[in-house]
Amino acid sequence: MKISTLLASLLLTGVPLMAGEPAPLAPAPQKSPWDFSTSLYLWGMGIEGSVGVLGVQSGSGAADLNLGFDDVLSKLEFAYMGTFELRRGRWSVTADLIYAQLGAEVTGRGPFRIGAECDLKQFIGNFRLNYRLVDTERAAFDVFAGARVNWIDVGLELKGPRGRRINLSAEKDWVDPVIGFRTRVFINDSWFLQASADVGSGSSDLTWQALGLVGYRFNAHCSTGLGYRALGTDYREGGFTYDTTAHGPILGVEWKF
Repeated sequence: MKISTLLASLLLTGVPLMAGEPAPLAPAPQKSPWDFSTSLYLWGMGIEGSVGVLGVQSGSGAADLNLGFDDVLSKLEFAYMGTFELRRGRWSVTADLIYAQLGAEVTGRGPFRIGAECDLKQFIGNFRLNYRLVDTERAAFDVFAGARVNWIDVGLELKGPRGRRINLSAEKDWVDPVIGFRTRVFINDSWFLQASADVGSGSSDLTWQALGLVGYRFNAHCSTGLGYRALGTDYREGGFTYDTTAHGPILGVEWKF
């Protein structure tokens, strides 16, 4: 009787102790050291300059381009514009990709002002390795080095006197090393200013780019921006000439993961 009473007392006193004992906590999920972001944008560019497939010295094969955004849009057959970035700590890699295909009526150079139809397919890839020098809640400043990869396929149909037509075409690809910077500064919790610029030379005599925009952050994962972008390229090789400046407003949306 005494033994059963003692066992019952131990069980009764032990139940509340076991019931009140906290369960072991599950480990908190650790944040990945990698950050990924991507964006899609529309660059309303106009194009100025010249393209040629016979050489500029004769003046017979280069064609002047002076296309506003409305001209480019009406002649645009296909386009893709977007960026991808992978970041870990202060280091990141960026790919900014542009592909466009358009056809345009242009004016030939030379004393006879030969008319021409220009079919242009172009890919521009900006590939960069970035290092963040300033990283605060309100401001970021990166420097970068990388390369601008160009591929272009140009077809010219020259319209000579008496209805004579001459078809010319050329396909070229080249790479230019570039260096530059980019910065983003928040005015308040939502609005920010962003700017970037680069310059380089290699296969081109000169290539450069500049961007400035005003942005709005909806939340930690999504933001949008409106600004202006310009990209210049002066490339000459053999009888091929591509000396243009593309510039115009830019509107984009960015997602962070």
